[in-house]
Amino acid sequence: MVLFDNINAFLQRVQQHATDGYIWYVSGAFEEADYIKVSAFSDKINAAYDVDISPMQRTRRKKAGYGNVHFLGVKLRKKLVWILLATDGDNDFHLLEKGKKNLTQKKERLSLMGFELVQLTKPSDSGGGSSWTWRLVDSQYKVFESKIDDTAKRAKTGEQALEDAKKLLLWLPMFRGLRVQVGKLFSRLRKQWVTHHGDAPLPKLEGLPFIKRQKTSVISIVDLCADTLKI
Repeated sequence: MVLFDNINAFLQRVQQHATDGYIWYVSGAFEEADYIKVSAFSDKINAAYDVDISPMQRTRRKKAGYGNVHFLGVKLRKKLVWILLATDGDNDFHLLEKGKKNLTQKKERLSLMGFELVQLTKPSDSGGGSSWTWRLVDSQYKVFESKIDDTAKRAKTGEQALEDAKKLLLWLPMFRGLRVQVGKLFSRLRKQWVTHHGDAPLPKLEGLPFIKRQKTSVISIVDLCADTLKI
């Protein structure tokens, strides 16, 4: 298992694997009290699905018609979330994982921590076509809409409204899908501000940031379990 300690890096890696054709998945989680079981689970997965192989071996397997599997995890506050991602092709993953889902199917989208992985069409000036990206799930997006409405209503000045909205939204990882949603939420702020305050000025928002390439920062299973095992 490649175990991340940074949620943005984890999401970025999952997105990249989806782009590379790893469209089948199963996922799960370990609570902190069960971290002691992670090592055995990881060994089992690695052995069953040939996870721990080199990029060159993966290329050779793909050319021979075999499927490849990646095994990723991310450590949150008191939980470890894991995911198996697989390509098409001959691999025991497709025989044993009866609950596998397909990322390309709307009803089987991968949702993690309030985000969902989706394929969105790119603007023509960006090359067109579609690409994988993360965005807020509908329920979480509605929560932010409500908070933006409240921000516009309660702020005393336009400067305060904009700064409060920035604190609310700009911590989000600005994947393309999320960036589009955040842009819409700032537009909503402006409309709601006019509704509650008329022509009172609201400062113009500077351009939204893009998520940068995240540094891969991983931790070992031994370190994960250190506190639990009291070593």
